[in-house]
Amino acid sequence: MSAPRTVAAIAAAILLAACAAPDNRMFTKPGTNMQDLRHDGYECMKETRQVERSFGYGYDRQAQADNFVRQCMYARGWVLQ
Repeated sequence: MSAPRTVAAIAAAILLAACAAPDNRMFTKPGTNMQDLRHDGYECMKETRQVERSFGYGYDRQAQADNFVRQCMYARGWVLQ
């Protein structure tokens, strides 16, 4: 798999993990649409990729990445509902 495809696959996985909580809640923000969600999710994923080397390994690493994306989305005004 080429590097751009790998990055895209990782981005999609992180975005999906960040957007869907285990109980199927979704991020919402009044006055926004799916494009806004994708944009902010992508920006949060990029921020996560910049700091992910500081995370642990294995499951712990994924949990930390998911939490980082979730916190980034909260900071941008999104809430889980």
